[in-house]
Amino acid sequence: MCDDWANFGHDILKSLRAANVDAIGYKLNRHLFSYSEQLPIITPNLIKDTYKDCDVVIMVHSDFELTEYLDSQIIINFATGTKYRQGYHSINQKFVAPFTLIALPEFQYLAPNPKYLVGAIEINKPVKPLSDKLVVGHFPSNPSVKGTNDIIRIVNDLKKQHDFDFVCSSDRVSHEENLERMNNCDIYVELLASEQGGKPYGSFGISALEAAALGKIVITQAITDNGLYNDTYGINMMNMVINEDGLRKTLSGLLNYKGEYIIGQQNLTRDMVKQHHSHLATGNKLKEYLYGL
Repeated sequence: MCDDWANFGHDILKSLRAANVDAIGYKLNRHLFSYSEQLPIITPNLIKDTYKDCDVVIMVHSDFELTEYLDSQIIINFATGTKYRQGYHSINQKFVAPFTLIALPEFQYLAPNPKYLVGAIEINKPVKPLSDKLVVGHFPSNPSVKGTNDIIRIVNDLKKQHDFDFVCSSDRVSHEENLERMNNCDIYVELLASEQGGKPYGSFGISALEAAALGKIVITQAITDNGLYNDTYGINMMNMVINEDGLRKTLSGLLNYKGEYIIGQQNLTRDMVKQHHSHLATGNKLKEYLYGL
């Protein structure tokens, strides 16, 4: 891949290795968020020789431009975000493979033979004790994509009815610093955006899984899911809303609770991520997909 957005490919590689799959992974550019671990960097002229012994290549983030550097391997597109959403028709024509991996549910209607794989998250941080006053957080990597203005407006409206703290920042910080500021929250609001660039959106991303893995109650979206998550993984313990009315009602309802109920919801959310989206769980699911080729 060219850029490994959200360190997604790095965690997929760790997942395959956790499932005892012989796998390698590289990217062209380092990430701006300074992840403590990243895929090693490679230059295009080394791709062909480096991957010559691979039977299957997973092209994370739909980087079809790099397929010209590969030989006769099966090359599987892993559709993960904006690039595929905005250019899926032409990207589909660049890949000839038995299936397409999709990280977002709206792609089930765009990709040929889709197989759903959310992504992998492992965060080994102790769960923060519940705050005396509930803390709601929102830390968007891209405010226009995440619907930040609407989230701020709705949360500030709710502050007139409920006693809680709201912490929001779009300042660019390192990945570790972002995890720390998420960890200081009790409830995390990730997303409120039904469209992106005129295309259907409203699908939770890696930041929602990160917050869940930190033991936060998460409010986000999966507008076009239509049962895909439940069919693939089971019950999703994150709170999915359709629109701003849903966000308002869901957050307002949570703010009526405290203590053991909040802690219980946090634990259920964290357990879900451990069960379904750890490196090993993700690696085993991807291994099933690949061994079916």
